[in-house]
Amino acid sequence: MEDELVEALAPLEESLNTPVGSMDPTINYNHADYIGTWRNRVCKYLMFITALVEHAKSDCFLLPKAPGITDEVRKMHIHGLAGPFISWQGRLEKLVEDVDNRINFCKKCLDDEKKGGRNAYRLEF
Repeated sequence: MEDELVEALAPLEESLNTPVGSMDPTINYNHADYIGTWRNRVCKYLMFITALVEHAKSDCFLLPKAPGITDEVRKMHIHGLAGPFISWQGRLEKLVEDVDNRINFCKKCLDDEKKGGRNAYRLEF
């Protein structure tokens, strides 16, 4: 699943690595539009991963109480199950934030362009 997520998100990450501050307004607008189309997909991936995190913490995977199985052992078992999903959860939350930031920055560049001339912004994310 991780390889599939990496592959699915590669075009977005490539686009987020594109500097936008000195783009032609039409290209900037198209770039923001393209980045915006990713927000819903990334949010869906995030919801799925969040569900997996919560499911990994459920009693379905709780180790039964038995000699040698302490509460700490049970807790660490749950962390072991949920850990990879928690990592992806954080990564996807950051991608949603990056998409929002990029769209807002593109809007700012376009607004500055309308107010009189090319802007000198050059941001790389």
